[in-house]
Amino acid sequence: MEITCKSKFQSEITLRQGSLHIVGSFELIHKMNELKEKYGSNPVKWPELEKIKSADELLINEFILKCQSRFQLAYEHAELCHCRMVPAERVYDAIKQGCRTVNDIGRTTLAGTGCGSCRPDIEKLLKQFQFS
Repeated sequence: MEITCKSKFQSEITLRQGSLHIVGSFELIHKMNELKEKYGSNPVKWPELEKIKSADELLINEFILKCQSRFQLAYEHAELCHCRMVPAERVYDAIKQGCRTVNDIGRTTLAGTGCGSCRPDIEKLLKQFQFS
């Protein structure tokens, strides 16, 4: 089994054959090592992070939830913005890269810049990954 979570051009966490592989900032590596030390080497047993304070913690939380088969985007369809043909995954990637408002998402992905009917769905995703 292989589980990978990544933030484009920034970080990646992979669990491959029971071994963790981490590429990213010192903060990411440090936080992963803390979790491993505190809860053991099996991320399935790690608790979900209660407060997300950084993009690294957002990625870690995604990784934990994927290891536990509990990760799911608040928007269930592949394409979020039909006018601009923007996939939901691209919007989520933009959130991982630092977008925090619907307008940020629009500038980065073009989602929500056509008819606007997808803006509530973008807000749903933003709320799901709200930073503390």
